[in-house]
Amino acid sequence: MLFNIFAAAALAATSVLGSATPTINLRDESLTLNPPISTINEARDVPLSQLEARSLTNARRLAEGLPLNPPKRRTHTEVSRALPSGTPSNDVRQGIIQVFTGDILLGYVKAATNSFGEYGITADAAQALLVSVDVTDAATGVADIGTINGPDASYPFFGGIVGFSSSNDDLASGSFNYVYLGATTQTEPNSPPVDGANSFTHATSLSKKIESAIWTFDASTNTLTSQWINTDSSSPATFIGYYASDNVFILTGDKTTFTNNFGPTPWVTLKLVA
Repeated sequence: MLFNIFAAAALAATSVLGSATPTINLRDESLTLNPPISTINEARDVPLSQLEARSLTNARRLAEGLPLNPPKRRTHTEVSRALPSGTPSNDVRQGIIQVFTGDILLGYVKAATNSFGEYGITADAAQALLVSVDVTDAATGVADIGTINGPDASYPFFGGIVGFSSSNDDLASGSFNYVYLGATTQTEPNSPPVDGANSFTHATSLSKKIESAIWTFDASTNTLTSQWINTDSSSPATFIGYYASDNVFILTGDKTTFTNNFGPTPWVTLKLVA
């Protein structure tokens, strides 16, 4: 079924390019979205998935370098009584993420990452990444998307990882720079890129900076929108693309410059569905 996804992505990219005025292809053939496959660290530890980690005792979690299980929650009634009058209660929603290009449903964000530790698409909703979003926070500013069934319990956020061929950590008009969507640790809202553990670095041993709090949510359309923060704390235009040949989502600040350097790329919309 992935073939159909790739075909749909290619068709979407072709239709977009076909409507544009023909231009000279200035693509730099030396650029690659990902490093050589030889960089993958075959000797790396096999990660413990989030589902596997959830069943561990606290003693085992400590041994694995994972945070302790949260204490048993009180009942809803007990929590409500403990909240002062007028204290807002945030709306945390769980679901999977649909991927659209225009009106075409390409599939869902996949729970398993590719060989480089990057998230891509699956046509099977049963194989989709289950996420948790505080939509109250995400409606008023950038917020995290937590993952529930991700491939590595050490990186429980759906975040951005600076791309292998990017010239620096910033996205901008006129730049082909890009960011992978992968599994990350948590960063502060409105923080520029920081050093942090992530799935790409774990897979390749190449150190790249990350951001996790890059998401906003529109409750009227269930749309998730990304916002990268540059090193000078500015907020560039941020577009989400799907690079089908590597089955990976990317963020960039300039769609035209990115495609001129890396090839046709459908631009996508992400929607949270229960």
